[in-house]
Amino acid sequence: MKKLLLTLLAVIAVFIITPVGLTSCTKTVVENHDTTIIIHHDTTIIAGDTGSNSNSPYYIKGTINGVDFKYNYTTGAINPAVGLMKIYGKNSYDVNADGVNINMQNTDAQSVWLPITVGTYSDSNLSGISSLGFLISQGGKTYANVYKINKQPFILKITAIDSATVSGTYSGIVSYGSPYSAYDSSAVVSKVITNGSFYVPF
Repeated sequence: MKKLLLTLLAVIAVFIITPVGLTSCTKTVVENHDTTIIIHHDTTIIAGDTGSNSNSPYYIKGTINGVDFKYNYTTGAINPAVGLMKIYGKNSYDVNADGVNINMQNTDAQSVWLPITVGTYSDSNLSGISSLGFLISQGGKTYANVYKINKQPFILKITAIDSATVSGTYSGIVSYGSPYSAYDSSAVVSKVITNGSFYVPF
């Protein structure tokens, strides 16, 4: 009976003291350990929330045409199979949020998949060996590295990787425009990325 009473009091207190916002909500977990009640507040993100996570050590950042950017609201890396990896960072959970997506694949000359390890990767080899796809979305536009348009390789270096995290640097040119399939550069807007770096968890 005492446990039940304490639980009810804690839940009532949560409803009284929890702020209500227009763009975010709060999920509250109530745990009952004997006579001690522990209340955990965990911010739940909904569509439209944007910003940065100042408590997170993880990030993808860089400079695009002289303007710094940093995405650390949600970050991560996925390594679904040998030779494949996706690295990402966004400024919210919204599907259209600004952010970076990096897709990597690594094979040898005989198309045998190789592990992605510490080393340098580029999009300049169009046969698919050590290929690299880089996308950055800003203000509703997505810029991509397209070697046949930019004529310069986009370079990514993995400086450290283990079972928990991956980190590295990157730089190159990204472009926005419709004529990717025709490789016609006349209508393409390009931007230069420098000082790129990332540190994200698996």
